[in-house]
Order: sequence, then C-alpha cells, then structure tokens
Amino acid sequence: MDPTATDGDTALVDETAYESSTPQRGDVIVFATQEASGSRTLIKRVVALPGQTIEYHNCSLFIDGELVPEQYVDLALMDGICGADQATLTLPADQYFTMGDNRGGSRDSRDLGPIRITDIVGRVTAVIDATGAERQL
Repeated sequence: MDPTATDGDTALVDETAYESSTPQRGDVIVFATQEASGSRTLIKRVVALPGQTIEYHNCSLFIDGELVPEQYVDLALMDGICGADQATLTLPADQYFTMGDNRGGSRDSRDLGPIRITDIVGRVTAVIDATGAERQL
C-alpha cells in the first residue's frame, strides 16, 4: 500500500464502519483472506463495487469503461512497474475489487480475486507511521 501504508505503520480500523453502510470506491479496508500458506489479513483500497465492470492495463484503471483518476497512486514510486493487468471482469452482487496503491508490488484482487463483504474486517480510518505522524488516506 506504499505510500499510503508501509511495513511498521499502525492502522486504525473501524470494525463497525460497514454495519450500517457499504464500502465505497476509494475506501482503504482490512480484510481476511485464505491462501495456501494460511489465513492473512491485508490492507488494500476498494477500486470497484458490486455490479461494476473493472479493467486494468498499462497502469490505468477503468470502471464501467471510464478511466479512473487515482491521485493516491504514485507512478514514480512504482518506477513503471504496475503489476499484472486485469481482464474485463464484472463483479457479482456481494463482491468488491481491491488493489494496493503500490500496484507493482501488491498482492490484491488481481491475484486473490474479488473480496466478499463477509471477509471485510473494517475500514481504515488512519495510518500512523513510526514517528507518530498520521498519513493521509
């Protein structure tokens, strides 16, 4: 999630955020995932919502055929390495597509598949770095 969150940062998570609402595009969330190595908790950004069609190629995100400006992605930091492309995919009714802000070094929905609402632990409300400074989401 670099530069939004890096190893050693502390994330403050609102675990009740989605009891009365649903995740929105741009939310940074914590979710549980089951992988071959076991269960993990990841922090990623919601980039597409249920029913939306996502496509990602050449470092560009498209939702429902429209280019999405992503001010939180630092292309210079990624040094031109944007990670795997995502073929056109329409999300089922209860699933969200997540991506890390550091696209080239992120294990996200491009690898793991869409995230079910039931796997979301909560919404990240703040990230605090090792110096105690709060990082903008």
